[in-house]
Amino acid sequence: MKKYIIKSSKIIASVAIGIMLINCSSDSGGSDPVAQPTPVQKTKYTVTISAGSGGTVSTTGGSYEQGQTVSVTATPASGYMFSSWSDGNTNATRTINVSSNTNLTANFTAIPDPPTSSTLSFPEDDKVCQEGTSVSDTESSVNFQWSASENTTSYDLIINDIEAETSVTYSDITETNKDATLVTARSYSWQIVSKSDETSTTATSELWQFYLAGDGEENYAPYPASIISPASGSTVSASEAGLVTLKWSGEDPDNDALTYTVYIDTVDGLQDVNGTITDLTVTETTIQVTSNTVYYWRVKSSDGQNSSFTQVYTFRTAE
Repeated sequence: MKKYIIKSSKIIASVAIGIMLINCSSDSGGSDPVAQPTPVQKTKYTVTISAGSGGTVSTTGGSYEQGQTVSVTATPASGYMFSSWSDGNTNATRTINVSSNTNLTANFTAIPDPPTSSTLSFPEDDKVCQEGTSVSDTESSVNFQWSASENTTSYDLIINDIEAETSVTYSDITETNKDATLVTARSYSWQIVSKSDETSTTATSELWQFYLAGDGEENYAPYPASIISPASGSTVSASEAGLVTLKWSGEDPDNDALTYTVYIDTVDGLQDVNGTITDLTVTETTIQVTSNTVYYWRVKSSDGQNSSFTQVYTFRTAE
């Protein structure tokens, strides 16, 4: 009986020791802890931005992580214009996506001096031109002349047939004169536009007018009147009495006394209506108008033998 008791005690002791060992193992933490991921270090790059002569940049750059963006603006100084970045980009304001070390320079160029306007020489202003070379019974070749202008590469000659309301332009003239064949016994105006290959800015001369005489012509038609007011296409307010004053100026190559006829209607300015005002010796007249109405008008100038017409002008009366 003692043997059995001793054996049982040994078994119980072994079990107890095993349980203690298991508990000790559990108290020490059990399984190994989970390893934490190592943070990824982003690559950094240096962006260097500078300005060439003639301007500034909004930032000089710095150190940036890959994937960041950098905005920069190139601003020219007075007398300069932005031309490009050193990598060929032509946008003054741009955004850089950082992916490598970058070195950029903003380039600027001096703004070229614009052309100056020419001084007209011939045909003279408000004169009768009798120096054209006859081409036919109804046409003459006229040599237009003007002075050279500064900072100019070429010229455009613009000639307007005042009565026919047409114009012709001779472009890219490199000399300071140009022959043009014109119909005689007509009034013309002309001007010169100075241009440069270095800039889009142009300069325009004064506008001169002349009368091109025909063979054997002794009396020359008046120049078409120049409209002063109302300006064509404008809106005008009538007086309390519903009146509007029309004004113009007139000249005659022979200095003949002129009379004027004013044609005005609400159709096209070509109607011969009761409202036509005739035999005026002054260069203005007052008319009765209706509010919120478009009027068309023109002026006929006469020296007793010949006459000329303006083109049709318009104005609207206010409500």
